[in-house]
Amino acid sequence: MQLQTQLYLLTRRLKITTKVQILSLIVEQYSKSELLNFIEGLTIYKIDAARKYASTHGPGQYVTPPKITRLRLSKQKIHHFIEFISAPCYLQVVGFGSRHLKLSSGLTVKVPKVIRTMIASRLITAYNNYCKDNSILPPCRATQYKIIKACAASQLKSLHGLDNYISDGMESIDILKKVVSNLGTKVSDLI
Repeated sequence: MQLQTQLYLLTRRLKITTKVQILSLIVEQYSKSELLNFIEGLTIYKIDAARKYASTHGPGQYVTPPKITRLRLSKQKIHHFIEFISAPCYLQVVGFGSRHLKLSSGLTVKVPKVIRTMIASRLITAYNNYCKDNSILPPCRATQYKIIKACAASQLKSLHGLDNYISDGMESIDILKKVVSNLGTKVSDLI
């Protein structure tokens, strides 16, 4: 079903491009109002598109679409990038909890929870600068974003200038103080 939809969209796109290509043959010879009167269903947008097509490619010229090639990344490049973003200066291991990553092969891997100390865009910029300094060809930014998204990590959040560890510790101490004070009042009631 998806293939049929893609095929329909492709043929529709070709028809639109062909219409613009044919319209570009006569669009320079007539005014917009004359063209709107001559051809039923024609819009000003289509006229402008045909004029742009004629000025950039030439009237009626066929333009071959650019060939898009995809390159597979080598395992070394992926491994290098993952090692870089997993450095202790960019990740902090949380003392509790773990996550389960499900791989495309169906295998489930248990990894400890981590907190990323730098946002993805700055991490990618740092990696690209590192690659530039060491004459390494990095993967494209989109691929780097996809790899970072796949590597599960929480984002470090600041609470009014306090570190998460400090705020969690202070919250735990407050809870302990309440428990001790409640115990103290209940023990005194028993005596």
